[in-house]
Amino acid sequence: MESCNISVSENKIPFVCSSCCIGKSHKLPFSISNTVYKGPLEMIYYDIWDPSPTPSRDGFRYYIIFVDSFSRFTWLYFLHTKSEALNCFIQFKNMVGL
Repeated sequence: MESCNISVSENKIPFVCSSCCIGKSHKLPFSISNTVYKGPLEMIYYDIWDPSPTPSRDGFRYYIIFVDSFSRFTWLYFLHTKSEALNCFIQFKNMVGL
């Protein structure tokens, strides 16, 4: 390097690129819940599946699913638009008597 007139730093501290560290980091998995539900409909989870690349025969592109934590019983509703989700939830809530 000296023959090319390039000075070499004697800095022994390695350079750490913060963006590289963030890009290589991994999010730790969620811990397993110890919560035990004592009866049906005590906790309901839901998820909305955003638009299906191919609509169903009836034109549905969205799906909302409700899962009971206790029994794992599942209800599936088909939606044409995502804006129908609130009405679907109200319908579900009335159906199960919450």
